[in-house]
Amino acid sequence: MKKISYIFLLLSLSVFNVNARTNFTVKDTVINFKIDSLKLTTFKEILEQQFEKYDHVGYRYGGRSENGFDCSGFVSTVFNNLFEIKLPRSSRDMLKVGEVIPKEEMQVGDLVIFKPPGYSHVGIYLGDGVFMHSSTKEGITKSSIDSTYWKKYYRATRRVLTPIKE
Repeated sequence: MKKISYIFLLLSLSVFNVNARTNFTVKDTVINFKIDSLKLTTFKEILEQQFEKYDHVGYRYGGRSENGFDCSGFVSTVFNNLFEIKLPRSSRDMLKVGEVIPKEEMQVGDLVIFKPPGYSHVGIYLGDGVFMHSSTKEGITKSSIDSTYWKKYYRATRRVLTPIKE
């Protein structure tokens, strides 16, 4: 029995070490990346390109591909595509990554998290009061954070990365 427990412990530690390099945890700090290395002028432009790439894609519960996205699948796909960042799979778990940002200090690229009745929802802030997300009715879309619906259910903003210029 001790041998099995020891092997399980070793396997658990090795899995944790692999995930520690690729996944965020509650204690992670904000990651910086260089905009110039992506050959685009603004962080917003980088995110807008992802929106255009997936604009035609519909909603699909549990989806994380061009066959359909749910909200967290879309957000995690964008962050993985652009920055090779593996975010948690659920919007509820995304509430634990990066650092807490007051709503009035939101910046482009921040995660915006909502708590409508019965579920959690996440999107990516694009600036000027707009965020992109996967809506059950519209698929990949942009919405106003201050619309009657989203304003009512806003829960938190989290920053997982910050663009820097060189």
